Amino acid sequence: MPYSFFYIEANCFCLIVFAFILFKDVRGVDRQEWHHYFDRVLVLQMLYFFFDSLWILFKEDILPFGSVFDNAIDAVLFILASLTAFSWYVYSEVLHGRAVYGMRGMMLRGIPAFCSCALALAGFVMHVGYMTPEGPRPQMHVSVFYALMIALPFCYVIITAVNGVRYALRKESFMDRPQHLIIGFYPFIVLLSTILQIIWLMLPILCYGCTIAMLFVYINSLDGLISQDPLTGLNNRNELKRFLLNSQHLSSAEKQTYILMVDVNKFKMINDQYGHPEGDRALRRVADTLKLACNATGARHFIARYGGDEFIVVARSASEEEIRALCESVHSLLAERNATAQCRYDLGVSIGYARLGNGIDAIRTCIAEADAALYKQKKARTSAASEKSAT
Repeated sequence: MPYSFFYIEANCFCLIVFAFILFKDVRGVDRQEWHHYFDRVLVLQMLYFFFDSLWILFKEDILPFGSVFDNAIDAVLFILASLTAFSWYVYSEVLHGRAVYGMRGMMLRGIPAFCSCALALAGFVMHVGYMTPEGPRPQMHVSVFYALMIALPFCYVIITAVNGVRYALRKESFMDRPQHLIIGFYPFIVLLSTILQIIWLMLPILCYGCTIAMLFVYINSLDGLISQDPLTGLNNRNELKRFLLNSQHLSSAEKQTYILMVDVNKFKMINDQYGHPEGDRALRRVADTLKLACNATGARHFIARYGGDEFIVVARSASEEEIRALCESVHSLLAERNATAQCRYDLGVSIGYARLGNGIDAIRTCIAEADAALYKQKKARTSAASEKSAT
């Protein structure tokens, strides 16, 4: 009896923690697409904690409803575990920036989870138990059904971990790398807790492991909300300051650090003529173009939205020619994306840059010099456009 109440108490505590996270997430002001998938994972985990509490009551004969209810609870727990693994995989893909697959794509990617659920139901119908009452405590009964039900959702763990590492290595954002790694390795923490739970069946290791891992994920997501721009997904101005303060030592004899100031041309006109939603799409297109251009260099440049229609790129380069090439790449890629999007207006940017020096005021001086170079380019472009229209 003391074991049972300790087990239920642990599940109730973890359920309350998950309910609090769900409450805060649902009431968030700037909810994005990934929040909905995150909430699904939270709800499935809460259901798992609830039925896990019922499981211990049945196994300890506190609720003596017979083996049929025992097997039913076992099946429900395996179904919830499979659906949670699949939901976390979908959530991680959305967070990585992958498009939602549609109904057909969802069904195809959910085949392992659906097969695992079908095996759980088949085990219940055919009265295949997963626990045997050997000794004073129930023991895990290893069967083909049990092995397959564990193996099928495990593929989501592998795929999520691989994608997390892959995106962490590919992303140029300063704060994205730990986020992708945490998302990728969360299932492994849950898996380790599951293995320990199987070894020590009567200890509530799984619920504590899930809760600790989820708190880590949630805190990291809050950090992302603080450090990232919600519209473009780039780093925000505060994160830019933190990065620059930690990056003054990056300049060396081989490579120097440059600050590029990027400004959207005629952005007010876009907002006035086509509306603010179109202006938001324009900013996202520029942000995506900056990511593509920086990724093409093979270096991990830092990109941030500085404010309004201004962006900053902090780039390490061996020569100024590489910086000029990066600027040209931004212009050409943006023109390609405008053509692909069948843009109704000429979306362009002006770019000014300066080399980051040493000293206490180096950052402020470099940004001012880059800004001056930017407006010098904008003035030259305006003058050229005026001369062209005059002729």
